[in-house]
Amino acid sequence: MTFSIWGDDMGKNSEEKYIRRIYLIPMLLIIAVFIIGSFFYSIFVRNAMLQTMRMNMEEIGESLGEKIKYSYIAKEKIEGLLEDRIRAAARIVFNNRQNLSNEFLEQLAKDLDVEEIHWFDSKGELIYSTVEGYLGWQTHPQHPLYAILQGQRELMEDIRPDERFGRLLKHGALRDTDGTFVQVAILAEKVVELTDKFTFASLVKDIGEKDKILYIALLDHNKEPLTFVDNGQLQGKLELTQKEGEGKGTLERQTFSFYELLLPVNIDDKFTGYFHIAYSKRDLNLFFIGNLVIINTLGFIFLLFAISFNGMLQQRYIIKPITALKKDVASISLEENISFRLPIEEGDPFYNLREIINYLLDKIQSYIERLNKKQEDLEFANRELEEILGELSASEEEIKSQYEELAYLWQKNLELKDKYEMAIKGTNSIIWEVDRDLNVNFTSAENLTDLFDNGKKTKVEDVVKRFVHSEDRETVLKEFNKIISGDSEEIDVEVRVLGGEKVSWYLVKGKGSYQGEQWHSINGVMIDITDLKEKELHIQYLADHDPLTGLFNRRKLIEILNTKLSKGEKGWIFLLDLDNFKNINDTLGHFYGDKLLQKIAEVLQENLTQGEIFRIGGDEFIILLDPAVDIASFSKEIFKVLKEKVIVDNLSHLITASIGIVGYPIDGTNIEDLLKKVDIAMYQSKNTGKNKYTVFDQRMADTFSQKVKIENQLRDALKKDGFTLHYQPVIDTERGKTAYVEALLRLKDNWISPALFIPIAEESDLIISIGKWVIEKVVKDIESWKTKGINTKVAINISPKQLSDPKFLPFIEKVLKESSISPKTLEFEITENILLENREENIELLNKIRELGVSISLDDFGTGYSSLNYLTYVPLDKIKLDKSIKDRFIQLDKITIIDSIVNIAHGLELKVVAEGIETEEEYKRFKKANCDYLQGYYFSKPVDKDTLENFFL
Repeated sequence: MTFSIWGDDMGKNSEEKYIRRIYLIPMLLIIAVFIIGSFFYSIFVRNAMLQTMRMNMEEIGESLGEKIKYSYIAKEKIEGLLEDRIRAAARIVFNNRQNLSNEFLEQLAKDLDVEEIHWFDSKGELIYSTVEGYLGWQTHPQHPLYAILQGQRELMEDIRPDERFGRLLKHGALRDTDGTFVQVAILAEKVVELTDKFTFASLVKDIGEKDKILYIALLDHNKEPLTFVDNGQLQGKLELTQKEGEGKGTLERQTFSFYELLLPVNIDDKFTGYFHIAYSKRDLNLFFIGNLVIINTLGFIFLLFAISFNGMLQQRYIIKPITALKKDVASISLEENISFRLPIEEGDPFYNLREIINYLLDKIQSYIERLNKKQEDLEFANRELEEILGELSASEEEIKSQYEELAYLWQKNLELKDKYEMAIKGTNSIIWEVDRDLNVNFTSAENLTDLFDNGKKTKVEDVVKRFVHSEDRETVLKEFNKIISGDSEEIDVEVRVLGGEKVSWYLVKGKGSYQGEQWHSINGVMIDITDLKEKELHIQYLADHDPLTGLFNRRKLIEILNTKLSKGEKGWIFLLDLDNFKNINDTLGHFYGDKLLQKIAEVLQENLTQGEIFRIGGDEFIILLDPAVDIASFSKEIFKVLKEKVIVDNLSHLITASIGIVGYPIDGTNIEDLLKKVDIAMYQSKNTGKNKYTVFDQRMADTFSQKVKIENQLRDALKKDGFTLHYQPVIDTERGKTAYVEALLRLKDNWISPALFIPIAEESDLIISIGKWVIEKVVKDIESWKTKGINTKVAINISPKQLSDPKFLPFIEKVLKESSISPKTLEFEITENILLENREENIELLNKIRELGVSISLDDFGTGYSSLNYLTYVPLDKIKLDKSIKDRFIQLDKITIIDSIVNIAHGLELKVVAEGIETEEEYKRFKKANCDYLQGYYFSKPVDKDTLENFFL
C-alpha cells in the first residue's frame, strides 16, 4: 500500500494552480506581442502615409502631364480643322480651273469663310488672288512656297502674321498634277488666343493652391525653373543638389518637417522636363507621436485585464471537456458503425470542434456511398456497351444488302431505251440524229457547215461542250438524259450556240424513237431564233430592270415575290433607304446623285455574297434573302460595304442606310401588305437614329397608328388650348442660385411624354404653330413675373423647321415689339441639326436674332454631329453638354475629357451648361471643372409656373 501526505484534495488544487500558471504564460506572450505589434503597426501606418503622400505627389505630376498633353491635343485638333478647310478650298479651286478669276476666288473665299486664296501658275507667278496688291508676285527661293514650286505636294505653315497687315493667319498650299498650285489663308487669332490659356504658369498655380503643398515648380531639361509657387512656409528655397538631381528618374528627399520629390514629366512617353514638389509632414508627425501614447496606455490596461481574468479560470472550462471529448473520439469506428456521431451539448467549450468532426464523418460516409454507386453504374455501362456492339454488327449487314439493291436498280434505269420520230419542216434548220452509242449526226446542215461537221458523227457530250454556251450545257444534257432514262419522250429547249465571235439562239426540238421498251435513236431539228430572242430579251430586260442602275425593278420584285409566295417559300425582305441622300442631290446636283446611285448599286452587287437586289425608286433598294441567312450579320455586312467602298469622281462618301426587315410568310402573304410593313420597319430605323436595321413586328404597326392618334391630339390641343408650360431651373455654379429657367412643353390633359409627341410634331410641321404658341406663352409669363418683382431669363427650344420658316424672324420681331419684356430675357436653344441643311441661311438668321438681343445656346452638345469646328463660326453664347457626356466621361480615368471641353469652350468665350446632374458627387465634379451652369433633378424637376415662383419669392 502506498500512502500520500497530500491526499486527493491537495492533488486537485495543485492541478488547478498548474493550469492557471500555464494559461498565464500565453496571456503574457499575447500582451507582449500586442505591444510590439502595435508599435510596428504605427511605424507601418506612418510609412503607408508617407507612401500615400508620395503617390499623391506622383498623381499631381501625372495630372500636370495630362493637362499639358490635352492642351497640346486641343491646339493640334483646332489646327487640324483649319488644315482640312484649306485642303477643301484648294480642291474646289482645282475642280473649277476653267472658271478661275479674281472675282471667282473672292466669292469662294466669302462662301468658305477663308481670308485669302491665291492661284499660281507652274512657274510660281501669282495669276489670280483675292488681294489685288499681290497679283504678279513671283515665288523666290527664300519664301516657303518655293518648296511647292520644287515639287512638294502640300505645305502647311505655322500660324504667323501676314506681311501686309500683320494679322495672324494659318497658311497652306497644295500643288496640282500640272504644277499649278493654290495657297489659302485662314484667320487664326482665336486659335492663338485659346492656346494662351494653357500656359505652364496657370497649370502650376492651380496645383500650388492645394493644402499641405509647401513648394511646387516646373523645371526644364536642365532643371532650370520655368515657373514655381512658394507658399512661404519653408526657411529658404528648397533645392536639390546636382548629385540628387542627376538623370531622368524619380528622386526624393525627406526631413523631419517636409517630404520633397523630383519627378520626370513625360508626354506620350517623351521626356519633357521635371516636376518639383514639397509636402508638409507636420500632420504625419503629430499622428505618429499620438499613436505611440495611445498604444502604451492600451497595453497597460490590457495587462491589468489579463491578470484579473486569469484568476477567474475554473477547472470545468478545460479539464472536464477535454476528457469527455477524448472518450467520444475513441468511440469512432468507420468499419463497425459508420453512422456514429459525437454527441453535442449547448455550452460545451468544444461545441464547434465536435460539429467539425461530425461534418467530416458525414463527408466520409457520403464519399463511401458515392464510390459504391459509381461501381454499380460502371458495371451497368459495360453491359450496355456489349449490347450496342451487337446491334452495330447487324446494321452493317443490312446496309450492304441495301447498297447492292440500289446498284442493280441504277443499272436497270440506264438500260431503259425507246424510240421516237419527229417531222422536220422548213429549210432554214439543222436536222440531227443521236444513235444508241450517243453519237450525233448532222444531216441537213449544209447552210451552216462553218458551225457543225456535216455528216460526221460526234459524241453528244463533245458537241455540247464545243458548241453550246456554258450556261446552257447542263440544260441540254438533262433533256437528253430524260429521254434516255425514260422520264420524257421529247426535247424542247432554247440554247445559245457558239460560232466564232457570234452567239446565236436555237430552238432544239426532238423526239425519241423506240424498239419495244428500249430507245433506238433520237431525231430532231434546230431552228435559228436569234433575231426573235434578242428582241424578246431586250423587251424583257426593259420591263424587268431599272434603267439607271441595271438592277431588277419593282415590277420584277412583285413577279418574283408572287412566285415565292405561291410556292409557299420562306424568306426575308430587306428595304434599304440611304440616309440624308437629299443633301447630296442638293449640294452636288442630281447628275452626281445618279452617278452615286449607280456606284452604290455596283458596290452592293460586287460585295454582297447573298440575295437578289432590286431598286424600287429614288434611293430605296430591296434585297430578297433565303430564310437561313443571319439577318444581323448580313445587315452589318451592308453597313460595312457602304462605309468602305463608295467613291465617285475621287470623292469618298460615308454612306449610311436605314434598313427595314420583314419575313414571309410569317409577316404576311400579300405583297402590298409586306411592302407596307417593311416600309414601317425602315422608318422605325430612321426615327431611332438611322444607320441601323429594324425587324418588323406588329407593335410597329400599332406604333404607326398611335402616331396618327397623337398627331390628331396635337391638332386638337392647338385648337382647344390643350398645352401648358413647365419650367426647370438652371443653377449658377459659383453662387448656387437659380440663374435662369428652361421652358418645357407639356399636354394639359394627357400624360404623353414630350419625347414622344415632339418628334411627331416636327414630322407633321405642327411644330411651327406649337413653337409660336410657346414663345407667346413665355413672353406673357415673363410679363406676369415682372409685376411680382421676379426678373429671370427663359430658355426656349427651337426646332430646325422653325428656323426654316421665312415668317419666323418677323414673328419674333412682332412679339418683342408688342410686349414690354427685354429681348435679353429670352434665350433660344438650337441643335446641330440646323447645320445639315441651309447652313449659310441659318447662320445668317441666328446673327439677326442675336442682333435683336436674344442669346443663342447650342443644346445637346456631344451627340449627333458634334464638332468643335461648329463653335468657331456659329453665333453662340453658350453650349449645353448633353447628359450622355456626363454618363460617358464622369469616371476618374476619363474626367479630363470634360475638363478639356470646358476649357476649349471658355477659350472661345462661351459659357457651359451641364445637363442631367442627379447626385451631389456629379455636382461637385462639374463645379471643380469650372462649368458655369448646372441643370438636373438634383436641383429641381420641371415644375409649373406657380410652383416656380416659390424659387424667387
